[in-house]
Amino acid sequence: ASLDQIGAMAADWLTEGLMPLAGVLVPVPTEQVSQLLRVRAEGSVAPRVNTEGLVEGTGAGTVVSGSYYQRGDSLEFQAQVFNAIEGTILGAAEPVRGSVEDPGHAIGLLRGSVTGILAARFDPLMGIEIPASVRPPSYEAFQAYSSGFSAWRDGDYAEALRHL
Repeated sequence: ASLDQIGAMAADWLTEGLMPLAGVLVPVPTEQVSQLLRVRAEGSVAPRVNTEGLVEGTGAGTVVSGSYYQRGDSLEFQAQVFNAIEGTILGAAEPVRGSVEDPGHAIGLLRGSVTGILAARFDPLMGIEIPASVRPPSYEAFQAYSSGFSAWRDGDYAEALRHL
């Protein structure tokens, strides 16, 4: 319970990071998702997502789910992106660690990873599908790729090379 605010902060920052992605529509506010979560499973310390409830209650086809743990004076965050309708994993972010005193840094790293997974899967500029077993690019790397691809398409090869 002492980490609940950090979880809310992570959810809000991840949601905010998804807003500018082409091909990704974030119609479900964090607050609505929170209401559809099972608070605590019996005998478990981690909240569990009722996937069927999320799909039915929100119409979401893709869900970002994660967890966070405190170990001493550090936090560890993990996140997965999955197709809620088919029940398949689209990708998993590398775990990130940060200080309990400054969780924002680790959450920022996680956000870059999650947005990279979603950009690689849904941005129409990408044009290829990356298997879930392959480590996805960070969002910053994806932005550089998109800029390079756009420059290449426009015939500005020097600019494309700079970004790619």
